[in-house]
Amino acid sequence: MTRVNYRALVISLYVFAATVAISASAQTYTELLNFNGTSAAGPQTALTQGIDGNLYGTTIYGGTGACTNGGIGCGIVFKIARDRKLQILYNFQLGGPINPSNTLLLGRDGNLYGTTGGAIFKITPSGDFTVLYTFKGGTDGADPQGFIQGADGNFYGTTPDGGAHSNSCPEGCGTVFKITPAGVHTTLYSFCPQNYCPDGENPKGALVQGPDGSFYGTTTYGGVQRRHHLQNYPKGRIYAFVHL
Repeated sequence: MTRVNYRALVISLYVFAATVAISASAQTYTELLNFNGTSAAGPQTALTQGIDGNLYGTTIYGGTGACTNGGIGCGIVFKIARDRKLQILYNFQLGGPINPSNTLLLGRDGNLYGTTGGAIFKITPSGDFTVLYTFKGGTDGADPQGFIQGADGNFYGTTPDGGAHSNSCPEGCGTVFKITPAGVHTTLYSFCPQNYCPDGENPKGALVQGPDGSFYGTTTYGGVQRRHHLQNYPKGRIYAFVHL
């Protein structure tokens, strides 16, 4: 029978525990910035690092102008440089796109691209702002979600609403779209052309492009059903979309 040296085991465990404690205490937390609720408020997306090494992001509220009765602004695009100071690059205003809601995308040209509830915009690291496309909420889709830049340099994304109308989706069940860097929009696919949406409906996540050049994504609802009963109605689908 093998004898266990419990004293040595206890000492080993103690040394291990002490080492972990020392390692844990060496971790540091650094606060880079506090939003004051006026110039900026409500950051809800991840930061994006630019090619200059600075951090870029958006807030859904704050900035100049009033989007609500309480006087809260319509959101901003900001930059945080290495000196940890907040620089506001753009203030969203009523009358144009407002409330940016998705993470900024760093384009191959070094500019940043983002979405609001109804538009896709471009902003340079110095703050030059351009609306690339404004969705009309019809067959072109509505409420653009996160998007990516494809291998061909164009931008591809989804909208959970809008698109071609059908019996199951009288106002459209979402789209896959393409937008060129010049802002030319094309609806590549409209979901749910058939009853019960066997192809899915309401895509919300960003697309991913595979090595084969195809785009892959998910829908919140829809899919092939076993029987035409709502209790057996699948709640989502993964799909592949080939753009030629």
